[in-house]
Amino acid sequence: MRKLLTFILCAIAATAYSQTADPCQKIGFADVEMIAQQLPETRQMEAELASLGGQLQNQLNAKYSAYNEKLRDVESPRALADEASQQKRHDELQRLELDIRKFASDAETTFQKKQADLMRPILSKITRSVDEVASENHYSIIIINTELPIGQKLILFGIREYDISDLVLKKMGVSVNQHKR
Repeated sequence: MRKLLTFILCAIAATAYSQTADPCQKIGFADVEMIAQQLPETRQMEAELASLGGQLQNQLNAKYSAYNEKLRDVESPRALADEASQQKRHDELQRLELDIRKFASDAETTFQKKQADLMRPILSKITRSVDEVASENHYSIIIINTELPIGQKLILFGIREYDISDLVLKKMGVSVNQHKR
């Protein structure tokens, strides 16, 4: 989500700077993460991701159980007697380890792709609303207040009157009294 938000910030900033400069530019900012958290689509997305995450975790747990069962079999006293079957069990154990690593990697990729797919329409909706609010209220530049990779917000301080987050929520049909800071 942060990568998409950073991309949107850059796109909006580039658009804003490419326009003709006006000596009386009106600048505002919007907290996209907060806006997104107020949308029912985001709650639906989070529920879908939680469900997918649970399914993937259950599958991974099943693979770990199979691995642990095979490990107990390999470590059992009767397994030590037959060297050929012991090697076969070790090979199976290594195959299961590789399978777990591959599944974990694939599961992470699947989860991230699903998250990006679900987030894209939400961010598009927010971007359209920010554009409309900016146009209707004659803003020259809107800065998206998002968290940077270092864990700090882009805008450390902003005068409340320049925060258009409530206007964006209202434009999107979200009751402003639901807006929590």
